[in-house]
Amino acid sequence: MILYLQMPKLHQPSGHNTLLAFVIIFCSLANTSLQAQVPIQTIEPTYVSIADGLVSPTVNAVIQDSYGIIWIGTTQGLQMYDGYNFQTFKNVPGKPTSLQHNLIWSLLEDANHDIWVSNGKGVSKYIRQKNEFKNYEFAPAFNFTINSQIAGFKLFIDSQKNLWVNSFNLQLLQYDATTDEWKMAKYELADAVEPDQINGPAFALAEDLSGNLWLGTVSYGLMRKAKNENVFKPVSPEKEGVINFVHPENVITALHTDSTNTLWITTRSGVYKFNPYSGNFKTLIEYLPRPGENWNNWNSILPDPQGNIWIANNFRGLLKFDGISDRFTEIEIAGKVIMRTHGWNITITQFMIDRSGIFWFGSREAGLVKYDPVNKPFQHLAHDENNPKSMSAGGAFGILASKVKPGITYVGTRGGGVNIYDPIKQTFEKITFNVIDDMFGGSARSIAEDADGSLWLGTWGDGLIELDKNNKELKRYKYDSTNASTISSNQVRVIKPDGKGQLWIGTNSGLNILDTKTNTLERVDSRQFRQYPTQLVSELEKLISTDQKVGAIEKVTDNQNISLPIEIKTAGNYWVMTVGEIFGLERADFGWIQNEAKDTVWLMSDFDHTFH
Repeated sequence: MILYLQMPKLHQPSGHNTLLAFVIIFCSLANTSLQAQVPIQTIEPTYVSIADGLVSPTVNAVIQDSYGIIWIGTTQGLQMYDGYNFQTFKNVPGKPTSLQHNLIWSLLEDANHDIWVSNGKGVSKYIRQKNEFKNYEFAPAFNFTINSQIAGFKLFIDSQKNLWVNSFNLQLLQYDATTDEWKMAKYELADAVEPDQINGPAFALAEDLSGNLWLGTVSYGLMRKAKNENVFKPVSPEKEGVINFVHPENVITALHTDSTNTLWITTRSGVYKFNPYSGNFKTLIEYLPRPGENWNNWNSILPDPQGNIWIANNFRGLLKFDGISDRFTEIEIAGKVIMRTHGWNITITQFMIDRSGIFWFGSREAGLVKYDPVNKPFQHLAHDENNPKSMSAGGAFGILASKVKPGITYVGTRGGGVNIYDPIKQTFEKITFNVIDDMFGGSARSIAEDADGSLWLGTWGDGLIELDKNNKELKRYKYDSTNASTISSNQVRVIKPDGKGQLWIGTNSGLNILDTKTNTLERVDSRQFRQYPTQLVSELEKLISTDQKVGAIEKVTDNQNISLPIEIKTAGNYWVMTVGEIFGLERADFGWIQNEAKDTVWLMSDFDHTFH
């Protein structure tokens, strides 16, 4: 866009000042427009540095393996990090099973849980079971001079389990598992080129949703290998328009395919999208070239758990795209600055997002950069005697985020009913109900919500309470010892609705299922909470009142250890009646029976055999 600005004619001895005013105003307007279009977010990460055990401030690669361990590739070796301690692997001269070269470029875990490591001489494989490396040196394998070092760059496994590595000198290589060696990828080029003349760097490889492979090379730009073919072909130049991916300052550095099968492309000087169906390229960002810069081959493109696309853009910082759209936010790192050369004083290399959602960025000069997007300072919400809009006293029991009323959170309190928290107003409204037997004076240990906004409250003594969408009580479900179709306990711990119109209700005496459509309730039997039939209880009461008891410990006070010798002379069936407390490994009022050989023949906690 060209901006024309008409200046009033001024009586000045020279026109130079007028021209200067025009330039200043134009630049000011241009910068203001740019800032308005690109939002900025500042993150405050933590750093894992040499002081923490990192062997180098330059981290080129980072991955998390299937066991949750973080692997870090540096310029001074490979490190394994469990969040507390480091184990370091380095090259040991004269030891062929050590790491091949200490300069690490990329890392990858295979299906056998072994770790592949591209490095300054080629590729190493860390065999986990043997705790040793198998090394593949590229220079002798491809007939380079004995003093040559042919590095491997980015590793990649496709959906067919084929292992690839980009190279600084040999374009793209593929691992042949049958011969246990690396071979050059095949190309189909317009100009006749001998296979041994296909050399030079290749920095990026990706697979689309159809199984096609996309390769970014310095010599041939963007290339594609169809799933059913075995050769890479350059993308037709006439479809590239004005984008030149073989220009030294615009070579492809990273590729990624999103959920729409759109190919994202980063280069030394820009960010682009490519639609493989139409063949159209779209320019998202372009930068001024920086000739001679050796550290702008690093880019990573990854989606976060929310579907946003993050781009680690070497010394140009971080970009976060809103989903798969063209809208993006510039991510600034607190404490880092833009230098006069228009680049940040931190160079981001490769990064990954671990299974807990934490970002781990490699950097050239600041070690490992760790950013947790959910680890934000907590806001403390508590009861305030001087504020009637604060939370009820007694503390929080159950918490539920409303789906019917977005932003609203229901907080079940310990004695103050249900509180409704409004995050915008930062106030609490109270829902109370008739308290009869709740031991805390009106508690909601658990809360569930229906599609119409009505609520279910699990109380601590008044059973299950149903409220309508206006928070008025509709019904109360309470325990009745004479009716097996009632809730198993008035102390409700958890309520979980399913997709069939049922509520699963966990109480102090077991599990219940309430069909909200038919208003019928079913108890789920549990050995721990099974109740004896009334007839059996009656018979046992008669036995207790007779003299047929072999032996009995009828009362135990706190901190007692009592044993009673008993003698059984007649073979037969005997009832053992006990009352005790068993919770996991914690036991109180706990007993057992031993024979003369001190073998335990009956144990209270063995429910499968003793509770019938």
